[in-house]
Amino acid sequence: EVCDVDNIDEDCSGTADLDQLDECSPRRLSGGDKATCVSDSSGLLTCWGRNYQGSTAPPGEAFSQFDGIETHTCGVDSSALAQCWGDDYQDKATPPAALGQVSHVSAGGTHSCAIKLDTTLDCWGADNSQNSELVTNTPTATGYVSLDAGADHTCAIKGDGTMTCWGKGGSGQLNYTDTPGGWARVSCGDTHTCAIDNDGDLECRGSNAQINAAPVGSFIAVASGRWHSCAIRTNYTVDCWGTGTSGQLAVPTDVAFHDVAVGEYHSCGLTLDDQVLCWGVEDGGTNDYGQVTDAPDSTSGAGAR
Repeated sequence: EVCDVDNIDEDCSGTADLDQLDECSPRRLSGGDKATCVSDSSGLLTCWGRNYQGSTAPPGEAFSQFDGIETHTCGVDSSALAQCWGDDYQDKATPPAALGQVSHVSAGGTHSCAIKLDTTLDCWGADNSQNSELVTNTPTATGYVSLDAGADHTCAIKGDGTMTCWGKGGSGQLNYTDTPGGWARVSCGDTHTCAIDNDGDLECRGSNAQINAAPVGSFIAVASGRWHSCAIRTNYTVDCWGTGTSGQLAVPTDVAFHDVAVGEYHSCGLTLDDQVLCWGVEDGGTNDYGQVTDAPDSTSGAGAR
């Protein structure tokens, strides 16, 4: 999963700053364990990897924002309605009829969540088998502007920079407190979470194997997956860390990116000229679902692959 990168210089030159809101490109990237999706300039999606129950077959319409995880993806369509596709286990890919219009959606392991236009949260699907209460413990406050759902937990940020996390937290992935400058970005993985504050500092919590060697510096975006995470620095270079014996941490050198997404054994990035580059292996080397080799050469076209 990956937070929106909406803070890069309009012409992709110079150094990115968290306070800048001009977009370098309208194109976005989001990845799950075994599939990844990228949007073209109009918001149409191309998805590739394992087509589990239609997870790589998005609706043929534009989405302003989208987010995928293990086996399903959700997006916000041109009518500001949530749509989801892929695995619908316990209705996690079926938005409630009463949900209404939303500004942001995120797909989790057994659940999905959205920010409604009134800035409240709504989650649907199921609490997981270990009683993490992903849905029933959804915060009821207002003022939320971004969120990200992980495998068994979710975090959401308010406009004042405060952040709330809920769900399964046995590895410490919920242990965030308010930071003086406020939180700007958050990405939830399996048993870890990484967040960026408004000063660009990166902080990760959770399983040691996933957060050890987290880099220091100034960052503008972060994406956390099952075993590893990647983040974009203010000079558009990418760092990846965590468990990575299959090449998913081996970022291409001398390449600048404006978006990044991570899966289980692979990572993908959108370069400053909107080319998709992926690294790692197909499903740990046991199955060839094309997570790396089937990545589109460019984002000029869209559709299921």
